[in-house]
Amino acid sequence: MRKIFFIFLFIIVIIFPINKVFSYDEIIKTETDDKIIFVKDKDGGFSYSWTFDKKDDIKEDSFSFNKEINIKTKDLYDIDNLIGNERKKMLFSFEYHGDLPSKSTIKASVGNNFKDGSILSLYSYDEENRKIEKIDDNIKVINGSITFDIDYCTDYFVVLHSKENVNYGKNNGILIIGMIIVIVGFIGYIMFSNK
Repeated sequence: MRKIFFIFLFIIVIIFPINKVFSYDEIIKTETDDKIIFVKDKDGGFSYSWTFDKKDDIKEDSFSFNKEINIKTKDLYDIDNLIGNERKKMLFSFEYHGDLPSKSTIKASVGNNFKDGSILSLYSYDEENRKIEKIDDNIKVINGSITFDIDYCTDYFVVLHSKENVNYGKNNGILIIGMIIVIVGFIGYIMFSNK
């Protein structure tokens, strides 16, 4: 896993000319000519990254906020009640809550939670009003990761897109069995009523 992380960093170095690299608490800060990137390495593999454009004229001290992203939240019960406990979801709970210095692109690993090619819907959770808001309906899982843009940190979560949540195979089986029961019942009724 550690090799994959270093390959990822090597690719970034090749694509973007590196000016500076800093590391603290497993979060590596990389600067290119036009981007500032923070990468989290966990258990020897890629966990998540933050990318900011330098064109937004961001001051250096703007990045002093906590960049940790957890996959657990104290609000899970409320989120389950709002979205449905049966729906497969993955949480991204930002330690920092509030406005960011500029828009950031978040790339996060979904591990084995969703298959490559799956289309996910991204929601934010409003803790004060206990409401969810759909942010994006077209997040694609590519190589075990998803990418989305935010300008505000709160709790976010992804679920399979509503079209992918429908399991047509099971529903068709139940529908066919139900139709057979109705037809057999109707034929039985006609046969016994004519005698």
